[in-house]
Amino acid sequence: MEPLNKLTADGACRTVFSNDVSFASFYNAAIFEGKQIIHPERLVRYENDISFLINDSKRAEDKKRRRDIVVKSDIN
Repeated sequence: MEPLNKLTADGACRTVFSNDVSFASFYNAAIFEGKQIIHPERLVRYENDISFLINDSKRAEDKKRRRDIVVKSDIN
């Protein structure tokens, strides 16, 4: 039986942390012991996609790679 969704661990983390509410909730719980220090509405995201072209003798493909999720917030 073949799995319907081939989601990787990296893809699952990216999906969860792409949501501002999930991102803030996780870090508030993990770092600030549940105190609401990081607020989702105060998060600023930065572009993190890299595009590049792979050339070989048979074909050229446009590929994309993603870096880590980059988020900034002001805390007090």
